Amino acid sequence: MVIAIIGILVAMLLPAVNSARAAARRTQCLNKLRQISLAIINYESQFQVFPPAVTNNEQSKYSMYAYILPFLEEAAIYNQIELGQDWDATSQTEEFFNGTNLGSALICPAAPTLRNRYRQNAVVESIDAGTSTLVDYVPIHSVNLDSTAGTGSFNGVEVSKLRTLVSSGAIVDSPSGPRGRYSSDNTKWWGILRQQRTLQDARIKVAHVRDGLSKTILMTETAGRPQGYVGSSMTTQQITSHKWFFGNLSISVNAHCSGSVVNCTNTSEVYSFHKGVAAMSHADGSVHFRNEAIDPEVFVSLYTMAGGDIADTSGL
Repeated sequence: MVIAIIGILVAMLLPAVNSARAAARRTQCLNKLRQISLAIINYESQFQVFPPAVTNNEQSKYSMYAYILPFLEEAAIYNQIELGQDWDATSQTEEFFNGTNLGSALICPAAPTLRNRYRQNAVVESIDAGTSTLVDYVPIHSVNLDSTAGTGSFNGVEVSKLRTLVSSGAIVDSPSGPRGRYSSDNTKWWGILRQQRTLQDARIKVAHVRDGLSKTILMTETAGRPQGYVGSSMTTQQITSHKWFFGNLSISVNAHCSGSVVNCTNTSEVYSFHKGVAAMSHADGSVHFRNEAIDPEVFVSLYTMAGGDIADTSGL
């Protein structure tokens, strides 16, 4: 009888305990993203430009994190790397960088700790995210309408090219207006943190963010890497952009799952392990959970920085 009563009490309390734990993980996640975003803003305050999402040019290949290390209280690591070279140049090796993990500072507490890395559908490595060089918070360097990377059907979930939302009218296309696309092939919208593919590529200043810092996305979650996910299911897809120093550590949002651009896949999209939401920061340093049912048009409006398409975020 006593055991039965205890069992009933545990069953009654367990949902409340799980809810409290989930709330704590959400708070911790937002705090981590806030610290990263403030480091980016402090970088801009010192250098009068935002850091690049990645440098992948003729001189160096590094992620944004290499540039903001001093503002993350990691000056000791910053002083040992050479930003004028590739991260894997002769004088700098992956072994060195693998020894410079930033602990759990870049890992969302809601995301899995143990993660598999695949090659040709076979596990080649299991990684403890809390003691590794993995990252769950990344910059979006573009919104790409025509890329087919990562699209297809996975475990019954259809991942579709983003342009289908333009064709259906869910995303307003205005290539000749102020929101006009800013790439040579006219298929991409650019945000604040951009790829620096040549030494001449422009870096963004606060004055360029005409839609307002509080109305423009700066960083987002793309959690769980290098393990691939579509919907809530794991895949054996190889995701190579997963370490904090890699020169390809940024995403180009290019797909959706039945109209949702959030929590569709972590291949190159906004993705989290929080139920129904994902964390994003804005360029004023504010952090928010955005619902995975966010209107794709609103998402694009929040991403573009000078389109004159200022989104109403009061109900998000």
